[in-house]
Amino acid sequence: MKTLINQYSQLVTSKTCYAVMASFLSLALAGCGDAASDNGQVVNTVELPTDAFTSLYCPDEGVGEESCVLFNPVNPYARSAINGVTKWDLANEAPSSKSRFYLWATAHARDAQGENQFYAADSLHAIFRDEGSILARDQAKRAYRVVLDDFFGSVTFTGPVNAQTANLLRNWTADRFVSPGNAGLPQLYDSQSEALQALDEWGYLYDANTATISRKIN
Repeated sequence: MKTLINQYSQLVTSKTCYAVMASFLSLALAGCGDAASDNGQVVNTVELPTDAFTSLYCPDEGVGEESCVLFNPVNPYARSAINGVTKWDLANEAPSSKSRFYLWATAHARDAQGENQFYAADSLHAIFRDEGSILARDQAKRAYRVVLDDFFGSVTFTGPVNAQTANLLRNWTADRFVSPGNAGLPQLYDSQSEALQALDEWGYLYDANTATISRKIN
């Protein structure tokens, strides 16, 4: 089981500091301490969860504007310094889908954006794959819907830094509904037709020829 080392400091600077050493992930919570002194710094060790996903801290945890994940006592990232750079390294180091859910839900609670919401949903989807958790499955559906409803134009980037490609998250979300096997994930519904029906009821049309989704026109 991996461990997150939370570092508290009375001296807050603008630079985020973190390092990976063996099975330990060091993460600055309030910021790095004075380079010349470690005075006022306290180090706590928190285990990253690999156990089963059995409950939500509040009904909307990880969904939309709800920030209760920041107060969840089992969330190891609740006081971590997460930004647009560190979240990717932390996600790669996370030992379980449950850990990744807490990471992305925390990132979204602090910076509501389509990318964070999509990966929170994707992590819940992965929990459903790993554990068969109906709770995770149903919460994944709700989180994916928020990507469509609130972040329809949001993108995420893939590829090398000097040649990145922008990917519309609405189409990735549609793929998770219609053809989740492309990402190694199971169907969230009993059948593909039920998934398409759900998207239709939410006000979206999926084009199988282009694998894209659009809003229905009233």
